Amino acid sequence: MKNRILATIMSLLVPGLGQIIKEQYKKGLIFMFGQIGIVIFILLIAMLGIDSWITDGLAYIAFVAAPLFWIYNVFDAFTK
Repeated sequence: MKNRILATIMSLLVPGLGQIIKEQYKKGLIFMFGQIGIVIFILLIAMLGIDSWITDGLAYIAFVAAPLFWIYNVFDAFTK
């Protein structure tokens, strides 16, 4: 139980760290680099300033995906 709570708290702070604490290394790295990739994608769209319906749609999807990915990461660290 204690390890599960620690993993959940660590996943709240850094996505994937809770899985790494629970020795699920592959899953932890997938969560970590997945979250980093989503954030980089959002920043690139914002920095490039391309104004089209395609980039707007992709930005909206990424803005929804980032918190959902993070919430699933925390849920996974708590349950598995």
